[in-house]
Amino acid sequence: MGKMNKFDLQTDVNQTAISMASPALTDIPANDTYVTDVTYTMNYKPEINPLLIELAFLCAGLKPPQINTACELGFGQGLSLNFHATGSTVSWFGNDFNKKHALFARELNTVSQSGCHISAQSFREFCARDDLPVFDFICLHGIWSWIDDPNRTIITDFIKRKLRDGGVVYMSYNALPGMTELLPMRKILTEHANLASQSNIDFVDRITNAIDFAESLLKTNPRFSTVYPNVVQRLDQIRDQPKNYLAHEYFNSEWKPFHFSDASAEMVEAGLQFACSANLLDHFNAVYLNPEQLEFLSSIQDITMRENMRDFMINQQFRADYWVKGAKKLTTEQRNKRIRALRVMLVKKSQSVRNDILTYMGPATFHTNLFEPIIAALSDHEPYSIASIEQAIKGSAIEFEQLVEIIALLVTKEDLVLVNSEAVIEQVSERCHRLNSYLLARSKMRDDVNYLLSPVSGGGVLVPNDEQLFLVALRRGLKKPSEWANYAWDVGYSNAGGILSGISGSTMPKSFEVELMKHVYEWAENKLPILYALGIR
Repeated sequence: MGKMNKFDLQTDVNQTAISMASPALTDIPANDTYVTDVTYTMNYKPEINPLLIELAFLCAGLKPPQINTACELGFGQGLSLNFHATGSTVSWFGNDFNKKHALFARELNTVSQSGCHISAQSFREFCARDDLPVFDFICLHGIWSWIDDPNRTIITDFIKRKLRDGGVVYMSYNALPGMTELLPMRKILTEHANLASQSNIDFVDRITNAIDFAESLLKTNPRFSTVYPNVVQRLDQIRDQPKNYLAHEYFNSEWKPFHFSDASAEMVEAGLQFACSANLLDHFNAVYLNPEQLEFLSSIQDITMRENMRDFMINQQFRADYWVKGAKKLTTEQRNKRIRALRVMLVKKSQSVRNDILTYMGPATFHTNLFEPIIAALSDHEPYSIASIEQAIKGSAIEFEQLVEIIALLVTKEDLVLVNSEAVIEQVSERCHRLNSYLLARSKMRDDVNYLLSPVSGGGVLVPNDEQLFLVALRRGLKKPSEWANYAWDVGYSNAGGILSGISGSTMPKSFEVELMKHVYEWAENKLPILYALGIR
């Protein structure tokens, strides 16, 4: 075996360490209301990053929580859980009753050595434990729509008992009215799949067959699709989704979208109040609502009714919100002082950052005289406090609130990321490198994880599988982009994603060679410097 540097762990070494260190998961209770025979997708959720919580709360004029302990219930494959445990100094706990999910999450934790506490229990068992700390942050991504009423009651009680005063809950769920037209279609899909459950047909094949059946129904032009014409497009979108995503999203025995007021009633029962949306776009209604809609909303004093009405205006399909146990309002001076202390970094080439954002109502455009000075001040991809950006654009006639709005929307677009303190970056960098090394080594065999972890942002960065292979080639000492492209082809032609997806054969087709070379040179010029700035090497 060749000499390894500290960032180039070999795949076989990692797998041996994992098989020895990962504790066995036994006595996992069955759950007859949730899909467990198909694993979830390898998604990353930035809304769970504590840095985003701080900005969202400040945009809402609220005091952000001090997060030292956090818990994710239903963590899926555990990518977000491990990224946030590894890229921050927060002590994280996570529970998911899918045994395969927990095994993979523990693999990542073993590699990073972040100290994340991972369990594979039912919600009833986990929430009844007496060895858990009081939490500053509890997150529930999606599961609220996928579990039954008894489990929601268990979680509500857990939040009431185990969330610290001033603590925050992140909860996302399928929302009404946007999901209304999908309710009958989802019923058709699941009942068709259930009819085939007694056969030996694989569950993924049952999903495909159910979609085929639903499409056959729509081809008969039923009156339902006349009243709800978007349902045809919605079914097309469902077909294009990964089957393991569809299994969890639509084929659980429980699937319940909520009006905001109904979700709010359960959170109030847990002792919480609505803080703000985790989607920063929602903090700036004037970006996407017309004057009549804004006036109508401003006339509604009750916040629950106001949120319900906004959901009707935009036909809300999915909500992601922060709830707080005892909200504390900041004065304008306190709020602005804390906002000015936040640090951000541009993570796209300045010339490629568009001056528009896609909203619920279509694209909205930033005024050039507001947008360009801010991008220019961040163009060197260094972390800057908002106070220093404010100083850099002094004289541009950009008011402070306009600066805050544009920065928040650029974070929403993922053109900017919020940045850890220098002390935290130094503390977490080594373990972030360990985790990235494992994921890069894994990329030579699997193409399902398309994220790496930044110690700078404390969160995931989208890096498709083919670009991960370019990074592996760099680590192996290959100097030229052409060598990186050839390495990616040689190693990954049979299983890689990204631009290599769907290409097979032992010899690179000539027609494809030009496309791959163009891609690798563009990556070297536009993306590689950003990865370096994010601490990913």
